[in-house]
Amino acid sequence: MRMASRMIGRMGRGGFSLIELIICIGIIAVLIGLTLPALGKAREMSKQARNAMQMRNAATGVFAYLGDWADVYPIAEPGVNGSMLRWDRPLIASGVFPNAQSIDPEGVRLTGSTRIALSGCMFHPAAMMEPGATVPIGFAETSPIRQTDVLFPSSKGVLWQWLHIIGERHVFWTIYDLQVETPIALGDGSVQSKAARSIEIRETFIENWVGHPVMSTWGGVRGIDRLR
Repeated sequence: MRMASRMIGRMGRGGFSLIELIICIGIIAVLIGLTLPALGKAREMSKQARNAMQMRNAATGVFAYLGDWADVYPIAEPGVNGSMLRWDRPLIASGVFPNAQSIDPEGVRLTGSTRIALSGCMFHPAAMMEPGATVPIGFAETSPIRQTDVLFPSSKGVLWQWLHIIGERHVFWTIYDLQVETPIALGDGSVQSKAARSIEIRETFIENWVGHPVMSTWGGVRGIDRLR
């Protein structure tokens, strides 16, 4: 009888006790806590890699356009501001890209247009991007600039992702305090991801619209975006 009761007792303890269950839940919670940051980092790295790939694709398209249009950077509108944002339209019209989605599908889905912009230096006279010679962005007009006019191709940003969407916020890359890293295509076709604050330019002030790294580098196509 005693042996039978012992066997029944052992068989009856097949489940977890409350303490054992609490311990298991605690272990699972710790594992989740250790795993989530790694998953978040991996997701961010994947996003950065995807954005860099899109930037390389955009840069390749610009180089293809240059080959077809006498080495002149695309000019979308008479004004610099519109041409920076709508640089893709001449490329689409000439058949380099079928549509904006093929350049930046996520940007088009979220905002209706690409988040990639072409530097204003690529279609504004370098002489008008010097201290004392600038004009307000609303009066800045486009002018043909050739690829050969870029004095330091490996140190001059041509394309950059100007807009980042963080939750419901639209964050501009040139807001230095946020230090958002963005892929940048240089004049030689290489791509690097940098925050605006990590780029050194010749002057430390902004005059009208000139003085932002990549977007409106001092000296225009003769200037340098020194990556740190």
